[in-house]
This record gives sequence, structure tokens and C-alpha cells, in this order.
Amino acid sequence: NYQREFDFIQAKFMAYTDSGTITQLKGDKKIYYDSIQLSKSGDLLASLKKINFLISKNKNDYFIEETKADILLSYGYNKEAIKFYRKVLQAQPKNNYVKYNIFVNSILNPIDYEFNKNFFLNNLNLIKYFPKNQNILIKYYDLAKLLKYNEWILFFETLLFHNKNANKIFEQLNKQTKDYNLKKIIKLYN
Repeated sequence: NYQREFDFIQAKFMAYTDSGTITQLKGDKKIYYDSIQLSKSGDLLASLKKINFLISKNKNDYFIEETKADILLSYGYNKEAIKFYRKVLQAQPKNNYVKYNIFVNSILNPIDYEFNKNFFLNNLNLIKYFPKNQNILIKYYDLAKLLKYNEWILFFETLLFHNKNANKIFEQLNKQTKDYNLKKIIKLYN
């Protein structure tokens, strides 16, 4: 299993970096490589045909499904990509790469407070794993504004707009907030 996984990772690396000896790739790994190369060259349909063939042949190979989601996402098919990322996440609940892609590419619902609140709380660990990622910070900033979480808004504004007094603001915010989650996150940055 590890060798098979390594071979697919190697093929993916070779396809995305245009490096390595392609002749050493055989069978499914070559098809996988070709799928990524076709996607990169702009032939989405041919790319999807190859990756779909691999998915049908290798049932429950979530690595291949994750790559399909990546390809769909790179062409702007966010909803379709998120469906595949969610399928991968069900099988691999600790896959932070997949969680990240679902989070930053999900469309917020401005009228569903409960959805937004749960979405906010359920993804807080992403700030820990990707503390300087602008996409996550912006998404959280937008969520905080939708939810009218003023302390969080101040926190994200301080980070996003590189406030020179960030440490003082974080100290003050940490003293005044009753939000345990915010206190934990502030510790990461202070």
C-alpha cells in the first residue's frame, strides 16, 4: 500500500513540476500523470476521462478523488470539487488539505445564521494549521462580519491589515473577551 501510494505521489509530483523520468511510469500511474498533464495543458475533458477511469477502476482510492477535486477546482468548478472533497473527508476526517479547500471555496449563506455559526466553529482548527494563510483569514473575517462577532472582526482586521499595534490590541482583546476560542487563537499570534 505504501509503495503504491508513493508511486502515485511521485507521478503527481512529476506531473505538476514537469520533472522526473516519465518512462518509469506504467499503468495507472502513467494514466494518473497524463490526467494531471492534460489538465495543466487546458484539456479538462480528456483529463477528467482519464481520472474517472482511474476512479472507476480503483474504488475508494481517495487520493485519486482528491486529485479530481483539485482539477475541478482549478477550472472553477467549486461546487463539484467540494462534493469530491467532502467524499474524501468522510473517509479521511483528519485531512487538513481537504478541509482547507472546502472551507475557502464554500459560499457563505448570508441569511442562515446557524449554518454560518457552525461553519465558523467547526473550522477553527484551520487557523492553527495555517496561521498566516490569507485565504483562511479573509474567509473568517467575512464570516465574523456576517455573524456580527465584533471581537473576532477586530482580531482579523488586526491581522489582515498588519496593524503595528497588534500585540497591544491582542493583549486588550484577550483581557476583555469571554470567548474561549478567541483566547486560544490569540495565543497563536501573541
